Amino acid sequence: MDLGAAESRASELTGSFAASRDLRAGARAGEYVVEALIGRGGMGTVYAARQPVIGERVAIKVLAAEMYDASFLARSVDAVRAVNTISHPNIVDIFAFGQLDDGRDYFVMELLEGQSFRERLNAGPLQPRAIDLYLTQLCAALQAAHDAGIVHRDLKPENIWLSRPEHGEPRLKLLDFGIAKFFSKGSANELGLLSDVGVVFGTPSYMSPEQCQGADVDVRTDIYALGVMLYEMYMCELPFVGDALQVLAQHLVTPPPQATRAPERVAQLIAMCLAKDPDARPKQACDVLERFQRAKLL
Repeated sequence: MDLGAAESRASELTGSFAASRDLRAGARAGEYVVEALIGRGGMGTVYAARQPVIGERVAIKVLAAEMYDASFLARSVDAVRAVNTISHPNIVDIFAFGQLDDGRDYFVMELLEGQSFRERLNAGPLQPRAIDLYLTQLCAALQAAHDAGIVHRDLKPENIWLSRPEHGEPRLKLLDFGIAKFFSKGSANELGLLSDVGVVFGTPSYMSPEQCQGADVDVRTDIYALGVMLYEMYMCELPFVGDALQVLAQHLVTPPPQATRAPERVAQLIAMCLAKDPDARPKQACDVLERFQRAKLL
């Protein structure tokens, strides 16, 4: 969908409904039959559904009515196309993009069993082995996205899922590329600098200083959010707390507290990820993982 087509779609939808209507069990979304509502967020509502002929179970995310504008629709379709090119075991699979009879758009994704990473963090402290497992998988997912020219921009525990396989370790899945941005790997800036000046996207607790300012961002904004989560894994709390404006101000000017429950060299790595200056952070997710693994050996 190009921007012109998205503008036409957004215009058609304006005023057609004031708020999203929940789908009932038995409702159709393309070839799928809705079974139950399983989650709701600012970007949309997620349902469990089934393909009635072959029995395949999927998740369907219906975009929130208030999200409809030309740029959002175009970006959403671009995000689906980009994510599908990655095909990584730690990134959610998205199968299709469709439209309900009332005009709302939806994505069809793999249905994941388990819990969000937020739920796991809220359940209590993580053991070192679990931190190692989760960070390894998360860095792998981020590196794959960055290598494909995608900056997530909303990296947080709520957008990470821990699936429960029948055998083996939990598998982490990175979700929700709804506000992702794309860059050219062949651009003059080898870090793929993005231009979205003056527009602030993201979740305050995990936003980099440059993101808080609505400035240009690159993959290092995800590295900052990764640092916030690594701090949270060890400390069981966020580095900056308060209302949204207070947290944004702290990201900009307040030095991050030391992760005192982490090994000393891991704490230094967390501080590096949380550097105010993007140039002082690790440049890639694989660099973070390499430094983390090396720190454990010292």
